Amino acid sequence: MVQINATCAFSNGNNDTNTIRGNLAVISDGGFTFSQQSNWNASSTVKNVYFISGYTSTIPCPSSKNISVGNSTNFNSFVNVFFYTPCNVDLANQNNFIGQALAGTALIANKFTMTYKAVLVPGQGTVSGFSQDIAYVREI
Repeated sequence: MVQINATCAFSNGNNDTNTIRGNLAVISDGGFTFSQQSNWNASSTVKNVYFISGYTSTIPCPSSKNISVGNSTNFNSFVNVFFYTPCNVDLANQNNFIGQALAGTALIANKFTMTYKAVLVPGQGTVSGFSQDIAYVREI
């Protein structure tokens, strides 16, 4: 686990290559910005990578808590990715990964592809299903 206590956003350099050797959680008080091409690679067994932007009670949500993924951020087939922010997650520009995004608002655009796979947060148990119900009925 890596924790970033500063309110500045985590960002990657252009053409960064990151080798993931085990499950990794990066928790930031300042959000995440993947605005340049980067590669996140693991091999032989699947690794989980968690990018978590810390909780905020501020309304409206401050942009400093957002997660932005763009410009060919690549996670190979041995990396499952989990993005969490209570604010906005922006996913765009020819990214293709396996995992999930959980956010207050998800904005998806411009050739973005994600294959859903439940990436469980450690300590939270397993997913056994879900239930849904009607939240609002408008009658005229």
